[in-house]
Amino acid sequence: ATVVSPMLKSLAVLVKSFIRELPPAAWPPAAWLLLEECVAKCRAEDSHGLAELVLQAWSFFDGGEAGMPSRPLQGVSRLGVQILNVLGHVISGLASSKACHLARSLCGRLAAF
Repeated sequence: ATVVSPMLKSLAVLVKSFIRELPPAAWPPAAWLLLEECVAKCRAEDSHGLAELVLQAWSFFDGGEAGMPSRPLQGVSRLGVQILNVLGHVISGLASSKACHLARSLCGRLAAF
């Protein structure tokens, strides 16, 4: 875990810059794959700080923030899966109210199919 923690910090900085500077279609998928690998290998307490950030990224990706097109771009749905995979590893770090809101949102989307 000694190598993972600094890498997590660096990847967190990247994710913050994605949210701030780029539309989701321009977010590099490789960064999300690396982030998923890191959070899967690290101790839970090392990744708790990422939960809010990844939830923010999901909200932005899912159209909860300005800038997301109404129809997903080709390849963007894979990015959504990657973000949700990372979120699945760090969800225990979310406040219960935010985790419940996320669960209701996802269930609502599934019910819409």
